[in-house]
Order: sequence, then structure tokens, then C-alpha cells
Amino acid sequence: IRPKKIDRLRKYFNPHDFEEYKNIKENTKKAEIQLRSLLNELGKKLSETMALKKHQKNIQSELIKAGIPLKGEEFLGLQILCLFIAAILTYYTTKSMLISFVFAVCGWIAPSLMIKFRKKKRYKLFSEQLGDAITLISNSLKAGYSFLQAVDSVATEMPSPISDEFKKLLRELRLGSDTEEALNNLYKRVEIDDLELLITAVIIQREIGGNLSEILDNISSTIRERIKLKGEIKTLTAQGRISGLIISLLPIGLGVVLYAINPEYMMILVKSQIGLFIIGLSAMNQII
Repeated sequence: IRPKKIDRLRKYFNPHDFEEYKNIKENTKKAEIQLRSLLNELGKKLSETMALKKHQKNIQSELIKAGIPLKGEEFLGLQILCLFIAAILTYYTTKSMLISFVFAVCGWIAPSLMIKFRKKKRYKLFSEQLGDAITLISNSLKAGYSFLQAVDSVATEMPSPISDEFKKLLRELRLGSDTEEALNNLYKRVEIDDLELLITAVIIQREIGGNLSEILDNISSTIRERIKLKGEIKTLTAQGRISGLIISLLPIGLGVVLYAINPEYMMILVKSQIGLFIIGLSAMNQII
């Protein structure tokens, strides 16, 4: 059940708890608005004064692709905030400019890594849903629906994230955008090869004609076979991937074991500046 429907049900089944829940939700929303406003102002000033305008535009594009509801200025402010917090806390703990610089760089990079992770996860889910979406469009066309109505059926029937992107596509078409332009904008937001195949087929069919539902059935079959093949590859490479994970976690596990055996020996890494520098450098290498 979607969150909005849960809220409506809570209002009738738990009226006393609902008022308290509503107040908490309103206070949380106000705090979120204030924080986003602060980050927005910080990001705007920094992008103007520090020549980060191009970086802000690139970040805005990546945020749209990752489906994160933030503006580029807000995310830039978040990056600067993470940088200063990491630098100040590290310097306060170690009194070392070099180590605080290393952790400041990590604080700057960490939000960007979060975007890449969210983008990768979203693209993977979109790819898994695309085959069913193409089948739904094909069946709608066979039932006599127009292409616009078929897109509407995907936007209303399919789950997120594919429904969100097709809603944006539908909104552009209803506002008078050209079909080719709206489809290209969809591909700019979701750069997946299978989606490019669908968009190319639709554009060619609109130019030269043909049975679009039959073409879409073939594309859907191709996508399903490709997903099946990827699953088989993932199964065959499972042992190698697990080995890589174990090797990555081995230094951390070994450190915990050594600390349990001889705490004084391991505390040198935390108490000395060279030890903290080694930990920071190792963490950066693991991230890379």
C-alpha cells in the first residue's frame, strides 16, 4: 500500500494517534524545508563565487538520473558541508592538517558516490521492469489504444521507477512536445541500451510505418533473453565476486582480531599521526 493511502487509513482507525503523527510529520517537513533552503543558499553562493557552475549543472543532471529530489545547488551545499564537517572533526581529533585534508576529500567524494550507487540501483530496476512495460504497450496497441494511451497505461499500472519516468514522458506529450523530442528526453534521463532500442523502434515506425506491436514483442523477447543471460553470468561469476568481497573485508576483520588479542599494539594506529594517515589512505584505496 502506498504511504498516502496508509495515512488516510490511519486517520480513521487511529484518530488519536493520527493527530500526534500528523504533528510530527509537519515538524519534520518544516525542518527538512529549512535545511534544504540553507543548503540551496550555500550552494548558490559557492557556485557563483568559486566557479563551480559547471559542476553544479553536471550534478543536477546526475541527480535527475538517480531520481534524487534535490537541486544541484542543494547537493553542492551538502558536499561543502560534508567536506567541512569531515575536515573539522578530523583536525579536532588528530591535530594534523594532512590527515584532515585526506578526510575532507573523502567528505567531498562521499555524496557523489551515493548518487552513483542510487543511479546504478535505479537503472538496474528500470531494466528489469522495461520488458513488462514494452509488453503492456504492445498489448495496449493490439487492443486498439493509441501510443499516448499505451504510455498512460504504463504510467498508471507499472511500479516505480519506470512509472515515474513514463509519467514525465506523458506530461511532455500532453503539453505539446514532439514525440521524438519527448522520447529523447526520456533516454537522457535513463541512459539504458534496451530503452534506446525501444525509442529507436518507435521513432522509425512513426516515420516509415509498420506493425509497432509486433516490433515491440520482438524487442521485449530480446530484452528478456538478455536479462536471463545476465542472470546466468552472475551465477557463474558468484565465486569470484564473493572472493573479492572477502579479500576487501579481510583487513578490517584482521584488525578486529588483532585488537582483541593485543589492544595496545593496534591502538598505535589510532593514537599516532602516521597510523591515522595509514587508515585514511587505506580507506581511500578501498573506495577506489
